[in-house]
Amino acid sequence: MVNANGSSPKPVGALGSALVVMGAAACLAVVAQPWALVRAGQAEVAVTGTEVTGGLIQALAIAVLAGWLLGLTLRRKGRRIVGGVVSVLGLAVAAVSLLLAAPSVELARERLRTVSLAADFSVASTWWPQACAASGLIIAVGGLLTTRGRSGAGRFERGAAKVERTTWDRIDAGEDPTLGGDLDAGRE
Repeated sequence: MVNANGSSPKPVGALGSALVVMGAAACLAVVAQPWALVRAGQAEVAVTGTEVTGGLIQALAIAVLAGWLLGLTLRRKGRRIVGGVVSVLGLAVAAVSLLLAAPSVELARERLRTVSLAADFSVASTWWPQACAASGLIIAVGGLLTTRGRSGAGRFERGAAKVERTTWDRIDAGEDPTLGGDLDAGRE
């Protein structure tokens, strides 16, 4: 398949866009899951990713979605810049997920005190931080792929589909293009 300008379409932009949206949605879903279990005797309490990261991953995921929306409206240079920023945000999601995978001692103690007054406790990690890091890497790859595709604004660019001037010249001359005749012919 060939575009109007003679080049083949680049479906990688659509794939990148889909990866960015799916990765950001996965981040928002995964961060609500228990990232750690705090145990003291028979008592056990879950600590979510939101509590562990302080909402940082949600903020990054929302920034990714905002960048994706912005990228849909920009032309080539702007889309490349925004795609790079989205990729960096995806890498930031992955880094934050791995660096803040376990809750701090203070947070674990605070969460445990909601169910027990025990002083000794243990913290067991789950696999959700790694899943969030993987979604961050998916965002990063998607951001890079969006820089290669066509933008939604590209269809409005002049070189994509040239309008023949002869139609406008005929209208200026008084012809009705819908009737195929002269505009002044029906007035007599």
